Amino acid sequence: MKIVNTIKTILLLSVVVILPSCLDLDPQDQMSDANLWQTPNDYKLYANQFYEWTRDFSSAVYDGPHSDTRSDLMTSSSYNEYSKGINNIPVSDGNYTGAYTKIRYANILLQKAESYPNPTDIARYVAEAKFFRAYEYFDLLQLFGDVIVVTEPIDITDPKMNAPRDDRSKVVDLIIEDLKQAIPDLPKENAIATADKGRVSQGAAQAFLSRVALYEGTWQKFRTGDVTRINDLLDIAAESAWEVIDSKQYEIFKPAELGTDAYKYLFILNSERFRLTV
Repeated sequence: MKIVNTIKTILLLSVVVILPSCLDLDPQDQMSDANLWQTPNDYKLYANQFYEWTRDFSSAVYDGPHSDTRSDLMTSSSYNEYSKGINNIPVSDGNYTGAYTKIRYANILLQKAESYPNPTDIARYVAEAKFFRAYEYFDLLQLFGDVIVVTEPIDITDPKMNAPRDDRSKVVDLIIEDLKQAIPDLPKENAIATADKGRVSQGAAQAFLSRVALYEGTWQKFRTGDVTRINDLLDIAAESAWEVIDSKQYEIFKPAELGTDAYKYLFILNSERFRLTV
C-alpha cells in the first residue's frame, strides 16, 4: 500500500512540475507585449489609442492650451482664480505629465517598428505615431515653451525626466521633423477607406505642419527672434498650406442651400446634409 501511495505521489508531483505556472500564462483580457507586434494590424490596433487624445469643442473646460479656463471668458458659481489674478504657480501640472505619458506611448510604437521585418507594411502607423508625438509636443510648447525632448520610451519617473529643459527651438525642430517624415506615408483623404474615416490623412498632417510653423514663426517674430529662422518657419507654413490647397482634396464649406450665409453657419450646423464631403 505504501508503495502504491508513493507512486501516486511521484506521478502527481510530476504533473505539477510539467504544468506551467499560472504566473506564466498570458492575461486573457489583454494582449501581451510579446504577441502584440507581429502584424500590421497589431500596429493599427495600438495606434487606435492615439485618437483619444484629440481636442474637440466639448473640451473647452479642459485646462489645456486651447481652453478658456485660464481667462476671464469662463464663469461659474465660484470665482475664477485666473480672471481675478490670484492664481499661484502650481507645483505640478496634469497637462505636463499627461502629455509625456502619451509621448511615451507613441515612442513605444516607434521603437517596436525599428525591428519590424517589413517596414513598408506598417509605415502608415509609424507616421500616425509621429503625428501624435508632434501633436503632444505642440501642446507642451504652447504651455511651457522649453520642455524636455524625449524620443525613446521612458517612464515619467525616469531620472531623464529631471534633466534640464531643452530650448523651444529643439522642440519645434522635432515637431517639424516628425510631421515632415509622417506626411509621405499618410494616405490622401480620398484614399482612406470608409471604415477608417477619421484617421490622420496627408492633408491633416500638412495643415498641422503649417499651423505649427506659423505659430512659432510669429512667436519668434514678435520676440526679436533670429530673422533667418523666422523666415524659414513662415516659408514652411506657407508651403504646407499651399500643399493642402493644391491637393484638391478639400473644398470651401458652401452648401447651395445656405448661399451667401454658408460661413455664418460653418460651426453651428449639425445636419448630415451640410457636412463637408470630399
